[in-house]
Amino acid sequence: MKCVKECQGEVNAPPCGVDRPSYLKQYWTHDECCTMLYASRKGDDAAEAGVPDDFKCTHTDPDLRTAIERLITDSERELIPKYLRLGFHDCVGGCDGCVDLKNPDNNGLLEPIEEIAPIVEVFKNKYSRADVWAMATMVSAQMSLGKLDDDGNFVSEAPDGITFPLSHVGRKDCEGANAMGIGGPKVEMPSNDLDTHGLLDFFSDEFNFNASEAVAIMGAHSVAVASRTNVGFGNLGKEEGWVCHAEEYILNNRFYSMLVGEDGDLVNSAPNWTQEFVNNTEGIEFVDEETNETEALGPGIPNRYQWFNTDKCDDEERPIMTNADMALVRDFSNHISVDENGTPGKVNCTFKEDEGEGEDIRRRRGLRFGISAQNIPAACPIASETIDIVSDYKEDNEGFLHDFQSVLEKMVENGYEDEMGGTVLYPIDN
Repeated sequence: MKCVKECQGEVNAPPCGVDRPSYLKQYWTHDECCTMLYASRKGDDAAEAGVPDDFKCTHTDPDLRTAIERLITDSERELIPKYLRLGFHDCVGGCDGCVDLKNPDNNGLLEPIEEIAPIVEVFKNKYSRADVWAMATMVSAQMSLGKLDDDGNFVSEAPDGITFPLSHVGRKDCEGANAMGIGGPKVEMPSNDLDTHGLLDFFSDEFNFNASEAVAIMGAHSVAVASRTNVGFGNLGKEEGWVCHAEEYILNNRFYSMLVGEDGDLVNSAPNWTQEFVNNTEGIEFVDEETNETEALGPGIPNRYQWFNTDKCDDEERPIMTNADMALVRDFSNHISVDENGTPGKVNCTFKEDEGEGEDIRRRRGLRFGISAQNIPAACPIASETIDIVSDYKEDNEGFLHDFQSVLEKMVENGYEDEMGGTVLYPIDN
């Protein structure tokens, strides 16, 4: 950047900080560069902070990773799950820096795309947009292993040896999208109602993942939050996730602890889950928990089926799961269908049987609901291909993080394999 060259020089001055709004602009004069580009990270203009007019900053153009770290830090880490999700949606069909926002499965991705667009512009002569998005995915994973201190600085709490570098660059941006990456090829996202076999087939066909890798990538839901107004899943007025205290955005193995119990009794000691119909009819009103304002569901959000849990977290939380999440531990084959109103995902078996449930209990429960005991749903079969992998990750957080690092890197290189199984991308110095 021209302003960086103009500002370079020998000077005894405080370290340069780059605040996000200033950094994301282009400055072409010495004064603009030294008083705006290198303002304090808290947003105070350098001139107001007492920086002299002739101050010449010794800071050089920050690297891509640092720029994204600052972006996420300034969001108070709220962009972490958004860039992990953007990375996945971009890389289905091959990582190409493009997302079709006309596809309702991509609802909610406009914010992270807009936030990172200025960084894409600054580094466009060095990295493709797809590379920048891939870097944002890896940086988000790294920053999910830490927290912000009282001064707003990121403090890593990653276990020894767990890092998320972007190893290779050279991805190609798609054709047919705008400068921010909105548009491009129409890519079909996987259904939220996949059963175990469908889930494993998707990850095998799309990313060449084996069963362990498929289970590992699903662990990203430990930092995910669901907005009902975007995706149709979740709880109206709240942004809750798949795990307890999802808003902490901590990547660990707690997703798996929501699905299985103790070793030797993975089913009966697991938290119980109940499926429910989610009515997303346009116009349904709710009170937003953060703003305390009355809002209404918008158009185009389909009705859903989701699972909810009320016994794992505290009274204020109600984590959810999709059928695809549940498929890691329950096999819905021959137990999932489209309901009478055309909504897919209705499951006719339960997560687990009630404690001590037998024929007599089933008969009395049938009388209560006015149906015969034979028609009372039984517990879903166990997903034998994946439940033990879920259990292993539940017991070994570092093992999960190690595997997640490998599979996330494999994900962001999707579409760039050569005939020998290697990659056509080239190494990057992180």
